Amino acid sequence: TLASATGQALGLISGALAAIRTDAAPAPIVLSCERSLAMRWLIPRLSEFQDAYPAIEVHLSTGGGALDFARERVTVAIRRLDFALDPGWAVTALMPERVGPVMPPSLRGTFDSGDYVALGSRTRPQAWQAWLEGQPTAPRPRSVRLLDHHFLMLEAALGGLGVALSPQAIAASEVKAGRLEAPAGFTADGTAYGLIQPRTSAISEDLSALRTWLMTQAAAL
Repeated sequence: TLASATGQALGLISGALAAIRTDAAPAPIVLSCERSLAMRWLIPRLSEFQDAYPAIEVHLSTGGGALDFARERVTVAIRRLDFALDPGWAVTALMPERVGPVMPPSLRGTFDSGDYVALGSRTRPQAWQAWLEGQPTAPRPRSVRLLDHHFLMLEAALGGLGVALSPQAIAASEVKAGRLEAPAGFTADGTAYGLIQPRTSAISEDLSALRTWLMTQAAAL
């Protein structure tokens, strides 16, 4: 009698669990992105994805370099591929890194004359030197000032504190709006951004939609 009752109870529990799994909303996609790229490129555009796919929930986290997908509970990451990559990761090319000097229109004259402060990021302290070596005819700065992150560097440029050597993705919106100029354009620095996830992870329809949208946004640059 007890065995029969227990069997029926376990059957009811099993059926309830199956129903819960069927009816439950899919887990959100956790997208990890480098801070400056997230703030200046991804976040201003992410509402477009949410409008197009309102049922897909995307949680954004920030970070750079290597990461532990399981421990940090990250689904997919955007990273500049300038560090050792785990062989267990699947990497999809997103966009090349292009950099160039950007400035408010009011500083164009000082840039052309070589009487400007060069703003850089401590995350890439040699960036100005590398760019100038590749641009022998470009005006040379009178001094170089480093800030902690690219988004701070870009804010400093917007505030008229100098000329920022900025990744194209980070400055694109400000250049398009006319708040900044990029008279020398943007040139590839030999690195690139990629979409990274564990090779063992499945690509759901929701994740596939997000990946496709990200690649479309990157191509638009």
